[in-house]
Amino acid sequence: MFKNKKIAVIVPAYNEEKNISKVIETMPGFVDLIILVNDASTDKTVEMLFNSPQKKRLTIINNIKNQGVGGAIIAGYHEALNKGMDIMAVMAGDAQMEPKELESIISPVIEGRTDYAKGERITSSYAWRNIPKIRFVAGIILSCLTKVVSGYWHVIDPQSGFTAISEKALRAIEVDRVYKRYGFPNAMLTELNIANQRVQDVPITPIYHQDGVSGIRYERIIFTLSLLLIKLFLHRVWQKYTLRNSHPLVLFYLLGSVTFLSGIAVGAVVYFVKGYIALTVVVFTAILIISGLQLLLFAMWFDMEENRHLCIYKN
Repeated sequence: MFKNKKIAVIVPAYNEEKNISKVIETMPGFVDLIILVNDASTDKTVEMLFNSPQKKRLTIINNIKNQGVGGAIIAGYHEALNKGMDIMAVMAGDAQMEPKELESIISPVIEGRTDYAKGERITSSYAWRNIPKIRFVAGIILSCLTKVVSGYWHVIDPQSGFTAISEKALRAIEVDRVYKRYGFPNAMLTELNIANQRVQDVPITPIYHQDGVSGIRYERIIFTLSLLLIKLFLHRVWQKYTLRNSHPLVLFYLLGSVTFLSGIAVGAVVYFVKGYIALTVVVFTAILIISGLQLLLFAMWFDMEENRHLCIYKN
């Protein structure tokens, strides 16, 4: 236990035979329950733990079919709730999270300062040197997009998988409906925002193995993730600001989007049909685009103010 709270750590793992023993064996002593979710691995991930000294506090869940990292984490969440855990943390099975930093992740949740804490690697002084450049750039872009999508305008590095959540916050969301593949962290933040749960970033050390090979193929996920972010944004606006609270920002978002896209469409149609754009069309198009952007900015400002109390800033 840690500060009179029962702590569970969920370790989603897929083909992590090289690192899984290190992750389990270096788990801090205050962790009451380690839940390894073997996501249909085809290597010796589970076999590596047959003689683990952590057997007394280790529970292994074997997914018959690969569910994705989100599906593995959700399975771990259910097991932790069934075992009566108070705080559920997540540490990946690739040994790229520093065990000594687990206390920093769970402390804000235990102390009631936030409902969900997540690691943040991008602002670290080591980030540019330690994080692969494409991941660093992708992290910056996704941070900006996720601010708009999730409503947590202070969040950085949304893809970080080093997290902790309280039992109360986990029960406040419909966790089984959260998207389970790449994009799970973004979907999780969106559901937390709809449920009015507080979120805090906790600075952590970026760790990447030099010999590690990422299973992420950006050219494959860019379309899927873009579509997911749009769906998550519309889902949040519909659930939070339409069904649960008739808020004027919905009108601003709607009018802003229609006006902005109309300006783009008018300019494009005239140019491709006539081959040139007259001055009057240029002015009209500019008015539509600028007006649309202004409406969207007002909507974002409303959104920021509405969620300010849910944004817990770093210590």
